[in-house]
Amino acid sequence: MKIRFALALIVASLSSPLFAAELSPDTILVKRGDIVVTAADFYAYLDKLPENQRDYFRGDLERITNAVSQIYLFRVLAAEARAQGIDKEPDMKQRMALMQETVLAQAYMSRFDKAIVTPDFTGVAREMYKANPEKYKAPETLRARQIIVGLQGRSDEEARKRAEQAQARLLKGEPFTGNIVREFSTDSRFKINDGLIDGPYKLLPPEVEAIAKTIPLNQVSAPIKADDGYHVIMVEERVPAHVIPFEKVKDSLVEAEQKKFKHGAVEDKLATITKSKDIVLYTDQIAALQVEPDRAKLQEMHNEKLREETAAKKKLIEEAAKATPSK
Repeated sequence: MKIRFALALIVASLSSPLFAAELSPDTILVKRGDIVVTAADFYAYLDKLPENQRDYFRGDLERITNAVSQIYLFRVLAAEARAQGIDKEPDMKQRMALMQETVLAQAYMSRFDKAIVTPDFTGVAREMYKANPEKYKAPETLRARQIIVGLQGRSDEEARKRAEQAQARLLKGEPFTGNIVREFSTDSRFKINDGLIDGPYKLLPPEVEAIAKTIPLNQVSAPIKADDGYHVIMVEERVPAHVIPFEKVKDSLVEAEQKKFKHGAVEDKLATITKSKDIVLYTDQIAALQVEPDRAKLQEMHNEKLREETAAKKKLIEEAAKATPSK
């Protein structure tokens, strides 16, 4: 739900100094009568986000304003709910208790995870590396530039001639890093990076890959026919297949082992709770909670999901068509 304050409040907030010092938790952000929203409320809101996303979230004033707006609105509505005694209703008290337990349980497990001390897995990582060196072999790669003239909206002959026009201009010295890719290429991925390909040869169609492996460096190719159209390429660099040094993969191997260790520690902790011999399961009572689903409603839910997926695919196709007009 996106909730906004009045325009005056947004304008006022825009006048505040950018990247000011961290606010004290008791700093008031919004006040109306007895309703107060403080910086502590905003920080608590941030705690719901993954830690690595919080700085990104705070980098946008509109997101911050919307968050503060949402806190304020929910606080007002919650106060009105209490005034009507909704918080005292048995089913609502149960829901609130479950929500509180969920938050506490998540906080507990987050702190438990952070408190886990992992051993030094460098030796284990080294043994893994030595035991299977082929696993750490990097394939041969290339750095190249290309223009793709697609067949959509044009005949094979028209596409070939247009690719030849692009080739002719490149042979005259026009760089790939100019406007030529944006003018001739029908693949939107390469329009924004000057036709750059940087990675394994499998990124290319087989017909183009064969030429890319043999053409002299920095030489513009003739148009190459592939299933998606005609390609004009220029290979800038080739890197042969090689075994990646241990030092370059060590951190990722160690991190993977640390994650496995932590996962095991978490599973052991949860097992002490879920597999306790003191637990008594009243299976008959649990089974009595089951009800026969409404088949018609289930089918309608399934049909609605299919309609949404179809509409989403149609929208993507329409957006792609607008982004790559025929030439």
